[in-house]
Amino acid sequence: MLAISGDKSLVAKLYRVPPGAAQRAKLEWMIAHPPSVPPGRGIGIAWPQDLLLDDAGGLAGILLPRVRDGLPLITAFNPKRRAAELPQFDRVRLLLAAQRLAEVVEAMHRAGYVIGDLNESNVLISPAAEVTLIDADSFQVRALRDAKVTTY
Repeated sequence: MLAISGDKSLVAKLYRVPPGAAQRAKLEWMIAHPPSVPPGRGIGIAWPQDLLLDDAGGLAGILLPRVRDGLPLITAFNPKRRAAELPQFDRVRLLLAAQRLAEVVEAMHRAGYVIGDLNESNVLISPAAEVTLIDADSFQVRALRDAKVTTY
């Protein structure tokens, strides 16, 4: 991820291999149809905000919200890592993080999105047990266009 000069709330994800037309259509759908996440619940999704285009108009990457204080979820799972990196993380915070993860997954399912690669590397956790899903551009998307459903 690359920081965006002048806007500390965003980062850029640049693709090494330019995605094809289907990936671009999927990302355009996602940007236009973000899922609703309950506000103030300590949950979030690093959802694509905009496309980054090269000089020829090809898809070069996406803009995403910056996640602050996020550590991979494995940090909370592993007792040694938890003690070293999240020393205040007690059972209450573990349960709160689990509840928040369930809530964000439920919100995604309610919105019709499928998280195909839910693992401890694609979930970030903060010291306050806030949970954020990342790698959203890999989610499965069902787009409705002209009365036809396309699954990406």
